[in-house]
Amino acid sequence: MAPPQGSPDDGAVAAGPPTISPPTSCDADGSPSQSPSPSPNKKVVYLIRHAESLENHRLACIRRSVSSLSRLRLPDGSDVRTGMKFFSLGDNVDSDVSDRGRRQIESMGERMGVGTGTFATERGVTLVAHSPLLRARRTCLGMLGLVAASSTSPPLETGGVGGGAAADPAIRVVELPSLLEKKPEEWIPGNYEPFRRRIEEFERWLGEQPERTVAIVGHSQFFKAMLDLDYKFGNCEVWEMTFDAKAAAAAAARGSSDAERKGEGEDAALRGGWEGL
Repeated sequence: MAPPQGSPDDGAVAAGPPTISPPTSCDADGSPSQSPSPSPNKKVVYLIRHAESLENHRLACIRRSVSSLSRLRLPDGSDVRTGMKFFSLGDNVDSDVSDRGRRQIESMGERMGVGTGTFATERGVTLVAHSPLLRARRTCLGMLGLVAASSTSPPLETGGVGGGAAADPAIRVVELPSLLEKKPEEWIPGNYEPFRRRIEEFERWLGEQPERTVAIVGHSQFFKAMLDLDYKFGNCEVWEMTFDAKAAAAAAARGSSDAERKGEGEDAALRGGWEGL
């Protein structure tokens, strides 16, 4: 499956302001239309990738430096210095958002009506879940105006990064360890199984929740593996999906074979239980 227009396959941010994908439709009077109600066995799920992190920024600096060297040009000194910080794994695992990421959050927060809860209200979101990592927590607060209390991280200051709205008591907000991004040790060949189990753990949890419309703030590698895609979502992109817990459970029971998990039609590349791209 090819990447959607405006969503680069290398995880870099597309040119121009971040967009909500697919585009929001309108009713006859021009007002934003609400998402259709899912069938009894399905949920509407909004998958949101976090804003550009310092790790993303450092990796982009490395790519620019390598590109310059490949063209026999000296790389920019600031790119080299910033890129070297990428190799400090401790700083990257839970890195904060970059300056560009803060601007992305501010832009999307304004478009989504973070101060008034417009996005969640119009789409009937009653459950928000996010990764424990700082970049996901800050994105959730800045774009949705909501963030769960954390036993491991101090309370977030808005610091000009959107948010600031009082939590809507009608929306439940949780922090899920299973939503953590792919860990360094899970990149080691032959050690993929823990990552796969975390994805299945998240899908089981999602299927067990009573809420029917859910927003999830997480990470590119997690979403890419969960949906069996060959590209990553861009920073701050919002994707509307449909999740069928019974289909996901059946796919997991059959095993992890790609041939067993994939169906037919335009959603053929998605894992069992997910539709919408």
